[in-house]
Amino acid sequence: MTVAGKNSLPGESPGQKLARIVRHYVGCSLSSRADELGRLVARGVDDPARVVQIRTNCGLFALGVMAEAGVDDPILDRKYYDGAAIGWLRQIGLNRKALVKYAGPTGPQPQIGALLRYNTAGKNDDHVEWLLSDVDAHGYAEHAGGGRTNNAITLVGPQAPNSAGLVTWNYGRPLVEFWDPNLLGIEIVPLGSDINEAYPDV
Repeated sequence: MTVAGKNSLPGESPGQKLARIVRHYVGCSLSSRADELGRLVARGVDDPARVVQIRTNCGLFALGVMAEAGVDDPILDRKYYDGAAIGWLRQIGLNRKALVKYAGPTGPQPQIGALLRYNTAGKNDDHVEWLLSDVDAHGYAEHAGGGRTNNAITLVGPQAPNSAGLVTWNYGRPLVEFWDPNLLGIEIVPLGSDINEAYPDV
């Protein structure tokens, strides 16, 4: 488990754990719960006051969520340097064989807890979001992430105000790939386990 990893709940799937963590941080920004956001993106290895200020923070937020979820990859314990986030995320996906190319409606589809990557071919405009609900028949779902004004972590989706939540596009950028949450090495605690028995030294 990474330095910043936290326990799974009994019966919780990797995707459910990732979505639970993301939902907890929705509403954080530089002006609201900034210390909490800083601790997340620092992953136990960086200075929270420094890394929380880095713009844009969509990739840093995703790295923090992966670290807290206990994704099994040593990259998450590295000290951060500017511009590394998307490359690190993709390398984690490749290392874990969890990175899936999005090939349209006939190919593999992302599920709850998947990290979604958007990019315009030939441009350096990467953006990542976390999928938080099932995708409906029209291609809409709740998803959340960083990269917003004031480094805010916000949620979009069919039920969110002024927000459609189309999964396959993000401000003109197409969905190009996603991370399968079941392949990220997140520990699963069986349903019915006593959390104290599962983690006797905690």
